[in-house]
Amino acid sequence: MPKKNRKQEGGPAWSRLTVAPILATLLWDIPETEEEFMVPAASSSHLGFAIHFRLTDGLGEDGALELWDDFIAGPLGARGLACDSTQIGGNGLSRLLYRPNASATEDDRHVVREWARRRGEIAGYDIGPLTAIGSVAPNES
Repeated sequence: MPKKNRKQEGGPAWSRLTVAPILATLLWDIPETEEEFMVPAASSSHLGFAIHFRLTDGLGEDGALELWDDFIAGPLGARGLACDSTQIGGNGLSRLLYRPNASATEDDRHVVREWARRRGEIAGYDIGPLTAIGSVAPNES
C-alpha cells in the first residue's frame, strides 16, 4: 500500500483538531501597596526589622534604662510594635522589632529612625531592612 503524504490526508494533523471555545478567567491577587508588591509572599511569616543603638560614652545604666523606657513608651507603644527578648552584647541596645500578628512597615522603620536621630544619648544607630521573621511569640517588652 503506497504511503500517503500529509497533503493527501488533508494537511497537518493540528489543522484537523476540533477546538471547543471556552471562557477562562485569570485570577491574580494584585498587591495594594508597593511594599506588598516588593516583598514575596511567605505563608505564616511576618516582617520585622533589627535595630542597634550605640550609646554615647559615659551614659550610665540608669540613663540607658531611661532611654529604653522612653523608646517603649514612644515609638514601640505608639506603633503597636513589640521586641524580642534577645539582647546582643556590646555598647548599645539591639533588638528585633515586629508587630504581633502582622508585619512591620517602612513607616515603622522611618519612625524609629527619626526617634533615634533626635536622641542625644544615641551616638549612632542601625535600622535594618524589613525581613521575614516567621512566627514570633509576643513579648511584654
